[in-house]
Amino acid sequence: MSLLESSYKKNNFDNIFKEICEKSNPLSILEVGILDGYSLNSFLTHSNSDCKITAVDLFDKYKYKSADLSLIHISE
Repeated sequence: MSLLESSYKKNNFDNIFKEICEKSNPLSILEVGILDGYSLNSFLTHSNSDCKITAVDLFDKYKYKSADLSLIHISE
């Protein structure tokens, strides 16, 4: 786990991300700054199968606190 925990996870935002996906039915999602992958996993879980999801993060190129790519587990 990274040194910085996602505030989305601490505050159980999964239901909010689910509602966003259900109401907007997005065709694409761009996630920038994925930290531990919490919101990314929510979007993968709750968006339709036709939605194209792109995730971008800096990981070790970021000189401050960052996530470790090898520790992020995304369920599909």
